[in-house]
Amino acid sequence: MKKITLIFSFIFILINALICQPLEKADYQRAKSYLWTNLNEKSIFNLHTEVSWSEDLKWVGYYKYVEGHKMYFLINLQNFKTINLFDQEKQKPI
Repeated sequence: MKKITLIFSFIFILINALICQPLEKADYQRAKSYLWTNLNEKSIFNLHTEVSWSEDLKWVGYYKYVEGHKMYFLINLQNFKTINLFDQEKQKPI
């Protein structure tokens, strides 16, 4: 009985291996896109914000991802106004 089960298992694995589709480069790229580093950089933004304080504690600088772009901001702590440091339209390459 063990022989029959072993032979049947071997035949099943062999047939399954012959029928399977071979992996292609597109399959590899799709699997690679699910790695944590790729998800973290492309899909999940602003998990951790690094803040830079000025020495006189009047300004706070930080960056965050907005629509796939890294944007830098300053907050004036005296009037709590936020200033965008760079104009993204002017920074785009021609």
